[in-house]
Amino acid sequence: ALRLEEQFRIKIPDDAIPRFLTVGDIVHGVNEHLALAAQ
Repeated sequence: ALRLEEQFRIKIPDDAIPRFLTVGDIVHGVNEHLALAAQ
């Protein structure tokens, strides 16, 4: 996950990073929730 974030930070313009990280955090949180719920 960290490797993907580093790659995206490099590819995405600085202006888009805050918005992207916000969306990324939401997606990550949802994925974690689903993973925990599936156990």
